[in-house]
Amino acid sequence: MIECPECGSEVKNDPHGRKKIFCSDKCRNKNKNRRRIEKCKIKKKCEHCGIEYFAQNKKQKFCTVPCHAKNKYSHEGNFNKSCPTCKIDFNAHDTRKIYCSTECKNNAYEHICEQCGTNFKSYFKDSKYCSRQCSGTKAKHESICECCGGGFIGKNNRANKFCSRNCFLKQINARVDEISSKKTSRLSDAHHIIRAKKHGVRWQYIDLIEIYKRDNFVCQICNEDINMNLSHPHPLSASIDHIIPLSRGGTHVEGNIHGAHLRCNIQKSDKINA
Repeated sequence: MIECPECGSEVKNDPHGRKKIFCSDKCRNKNKNRRRIEKCKIKKKCEHCGIEYFAQNKKQKFCTVPCHAKNKYSHEGNFNKSCPTCKIDFNAHDTRKIYCSTECKNNAYEHICEQCGTNFKSYFKDSKYCSRQCSGTKAKHESICECCGGGFIGKNNRANKFCSRNCFLKQINARVDEISSKKTSRLSDAHHIIRAKKHGVRWQYIDLIEIYKRDNFVCQICNEDINMNLSHPHPLSASIDHIIPLSRGGTHVEGNIHGAHLRCNIQKSDKINA
């Protein structure tokens, strides 16, 4: 039978065949701490409870943490102070305490609001505004909306670009439509380049949106307006027509193309003149 050197109880055999000295981890840690403390040769007397103990260093004054905590608050009522806000004497439990209550602490300094001119009290020395509303009113600024062009007053000190959420969304949607139209233009131009390569004629990269703008968004076959909001395969959607068709030796360059309706372009087919 093996006895635990810490509590004296029986140590049970380990199922894995390892040699055990202590009955539990609690006894092992307790024995380890006791031996560590006994190694300290500095013998002192606790300043709170008066019990002799072995200190871990020269600065240690109390035997345990509870003794240290009790000693910290044991002087409650021994420090007589005067509150700088209400001018009333009070007993403080700590030398660092200045005000008698939280209300006196928050009303320590008097100020005049720079926005509305009212008198108010604050805990901070350099307070300028009595409330967040006055602080926000001070931070507003005048600006011009980038979408509608109207003047407006910003809500904060940052450089606001739009007067409302609707103008912001309009600008975003316009940007998305522009990116989408450019993507469609590149895909359409790539289709014509593949056809030009197949026929073995000269070609170049062209921004088809600039071609429509050059023709003032007017069909060069029927002379009617082109609605850019319509998409393929609508008969009146925008398309690119080659003046001299690629099948007849025409080139894919700016001088040989113009804007047209899809219906007009199909009706023209491979004719040179509409």
